[in-house]
Amino acid sequence: MLSVFSVSKQGIKYEFEPSIAQEPTMIEHAEKEKHRAEIFDAMGHPVRITILKSLSEGSLGFADLKKMLNIESSGHLKHHLDKLDSLIETDEHGKYCLSDEGKEALLTMQPIEKYDEDARFREQAGIVLRALRSDSPGVQDVAIVQLTLFGSKALPYLTSALSHAFEELNEPIKKDEWGDVRTSHEGPELAITGIVKTLGIISAPSTAPDIIKALPRLEAFEALAKIANKQALEAIISAMPTWYSKNVDTYPTYNSDYDRRVSEQAIEAFPGKIFGYFGEDARKGLEVALAEGNDATKKTAARILAVVGDSNSFPALTHALENESSSTKIKAAEALQRLKAIEAVPTMVSEILKDQDRELSTALAKAILELGSLNDWITIWFHNGEDRIWKKPFRSAIINSGEKAVPELTKLLQDPDPNVQKNAADIIAKIKRGEKDKFSGYYEERY
Repeated sequence: MLSVFSVSKQGIKYEFEPSIAQEPTMIEHAEKEKHRAEIFDAMGHPVRITILKSLSEGSLGFADLKKMLNIESSGHLKHHLDKLDSLIETDEHGKYCLSDEGKEALLTMQPIEKYDEDARFREQAGIVLRALRSDSPGVQDVAIVQLTLFGSKALPYLTSALSHAFEELNEPIKKDEWGDVRTSHEGPELAITGIVKTLGIISAPSTAPDIIKALPRLEAFEALAKIANKQALEAIISAMPTWYSKNVDTYPTYNSDYDRRVSEQAIEAFPGKIFGYFGEDARKGLEVALAEGNDATKKTAARILAVVGDSNSFPALTHALENESSSTKIKAAEALQRLKAIEAVPTMVSEILKDQDRELSTALAKAILELGSLNDWITIWFHNGEDRIWKKPFRSAIINSGEKAVPELTKLLQDPDPNVQKNAADIIAKIKRGEKDKFSGYYEERY
């Protein structure tokens, strides 16, 4: 088709001459189709495609091509070069290079090759994802390694498969007419576990919303910890109460005391491991949860702050002793005791003298007995009588302190309350006789 053109400020303006701009004839159309077929034929061999790709990077001589392609026969190489015909040409040095038509032909191959590559990858990813449903740990591990090697390219397939697995879990278990199970949730659960582990290894922040759906599974906690951004931290803190409820507060049965201790150590180490990924942000996030969360979240935040072991959390935990519910106060007291927060003792003493409830008082008493001083014990024991079972260990602690307790006790002999005088005199007598007293009044409580 012929045309004339003029140049304007906007660029080239084409003006077609009506007498010349006509539809191609059938002969012209046939010639074009023949030429196109010849090009496809020229590119219809992997060796020739390799030649074109190599020449796209720079000119090459005959010997260079022969060596690169590892072709022994010169005739064999010449055959391929002849087939390429209009797609290649020689430069001023006699080396082969791409012609303009060759460059265009190579460009047309790229989307086709990409489509083929994507199709092959989809097939590979599908096979590996199905392997995650195997009940063989070895097969699962190999599949996870393979998916990890795929890297970010696998993410769309992983997140899609994860969504599908959750959909399967929402479907009721189907049975046949004889009552035998036809479908179960085992396969989807295995898939979720494997996919979440893989996403954790790849650690792409964009997948955090998908991983969050898998909480409170252990693998989801670990995967989010590796991503370690704000969204992951907030999700972990929100899910931790459920995790504690399922794994800590259910009081599982153990075969032996050793099994119990080992299991408790592993359970206790888990939150420390997870929050360890977040560094200083973990403490700050937990302190926000302790101040602003619901009661379950506050209790859990206090427990985890004890495991994280950052002394900077003392003020937040001490504040919780004064301002939160009884159940949160208990966990705050236990945390402060574990963290050896001696500076929190005055607040603990103030709270225990309020005599709020036995469980809270017992938690405070344990902490004060470990962290407090003799004067703290005397203050508590002689406050408002002695009819509380949680107070009795303080009497034992005073007696077991020996002679150093006598000066303070002697002062109480002048107290206007005759009961205080009598109790002080009784304890002094026991100390003088060298007696020791056993702690009593506590029940064992898992942390």
